[in-house]
Amino acid sequence: MAEIGTADAVEPLHRARPDVTLVELSRLRPPLGGAARSRLDLNGAGRVIAYAERFDDDSIAFALNRGACGFLPRTATPRDLVRAVHAAVAGEAPADPTAIGAVLRTVAHPTASGARPGGSGPTGEFRLTPREEEVIRLVAFGLTDGEAGLRLSIAESTVRYHVRNILRKLGVTRRAHAVYQATRSGLI
Repeated sequence: MAEIGTADAVEPLHRARPDVTLVELSRLRPPLGGAARSRLDLNGAGRVIAYAERFDDDSIAFALNRGACGFLPRTATPRDLVRAVHAAVAGEAPADPTAIGAVLRTVAHPTASGARPGGSGPTGEFRLTPREEEVIRLVAFGLTDGEAGLRLSIAESTVRYHVRNILRKLGVTRRAHAVYQATRSGLI
């Protein structure tokens, strides 16, 4: 376990190679600022779930850019936390409804400071099928694969298939980045 109070504190996470890392969102903001903040790389720390007292657009953008896949409020119950960890391990993007608004604002309107959710994006044009567009919209609202399947009357495994295709077509590896790319391209 490492407390992320400086960029150097992330090193133990990279060595331990956890499946999921919980990071307090305020730890991603000043006083960690400046050069230390720009060196903070959570991409080797497994699936990252950020939690916070409240969610603001700049912190969400910074966390997404550093590899966060989910967001929980500090008031999350132990049951919510366990569910979020299981969802993250399954490749989903667990997000509390209170965070979804900030996530969507962040991907739709990158901050003036230049913090943009990552993902290099595809080279050239890409086209999603109508079903893939439906799936990415539901992913953007934080639905799990099972919930999206129920909404679309398709199997959960079919939703996962569509998500894999979406990630490939958009040139990203994380669902949050796919939402960003789809938003940027006007699909959402």
